[in-house]
Amino acid sequence: MRYHFLLDENVLYHAARLVDEHYRPDETAAELVRSIARICHRLAIHKVLVDRYWHILQKLISERSSAAEAVYFIKEFMTNVDKRTLDYSDLPELPAGIKIPRKDEPIVRAALISLPIVVTADRPLREAIRAQPVLGLTALSTKKALEFVKQHPAEG
Repeated sequence: MRYHFLLDENVLYHAARLVDEHYRPDETAAELVRSIARICHRLAIHKVLVDRYWHILQKLISERSSAAEAVYFIKEFMTNVDKRTLDYSDLPELPAGIKIPRKDEPIVRAALISLPIVVTADRPLREAIRAQPVLGLTALSTKKALEFVKQHPAEG
């Protein structure tokens, strides 16, 4: 089975900079991105994320040390239709009573379209998603997502 993942822009940034959410040297996010590509899972990318990704990618490309990972992401996911699903539909509204950090509402609303596994380095966002099962979403840290990808090779 192929799984779809929605990466928040911080995961992309951490992957390119080879750091964790505390900016300590760590390759988990980079390994996650490479594993999703190699194992043939897909990224769910909504137009809201395209803008956020491009902002991060432009910054990373200007930093020599991060350019290679940023270019890898563009080559593997933004230009390869087999490894991503682009969505330009209108964002659905959050169900009544749902409490999500305001800055993260577009990410959650985008996830409601195709129900991908949400991977975020943002603990408050993960906890908010997990606390509201009515959303039907799974939220994982980068480390947990990497473990999941390695345990679930894509089939077909």
